[in-house]
Amino acid sequence: MDMFVEAGCDVLQLDQPELMGIDWLGEHYGGRICFWNPVDIQKTVTAGDLDAIEEEAHHQIWKLGNHGGGFMVKAYQQPESIGMTEAQAQRQYDAFKRYANYPLIPYQHQLHR
Repeated sequence: MDMFVEAGCDVLQLDQPELMGIDWLGEHYGGRICFWNPVDIQKTVTAGDLDAIEEEAHHQIWKLGNHGGGFMVKAYQQPESIGMTEAQAQRQYDAFKRYANYPLIPYQHQLHR
């Protein structure tokens, strides 16, 4: 990841941010590169838990985007190929829309279901 930052990359797209850990990414690269992610397509989406989808969307926004920006929402291009249901896609969309209001302020850190 350091080489991407050093090379001047502005945006990194991760479909599976949980591989490195959202907290770790935010601590080490938040504010240094912009992340363009959906919720983790392997760990979170495939589990099928709608609340987990919302929680991860909120977590990514707060950890990756709480550096004066640095997070862009991404919809996975082929949801049917990973078994993403319409309900899961809608929950992801709704959560990102609800929590990704910049600038982030502390009261937004709490989930509002």
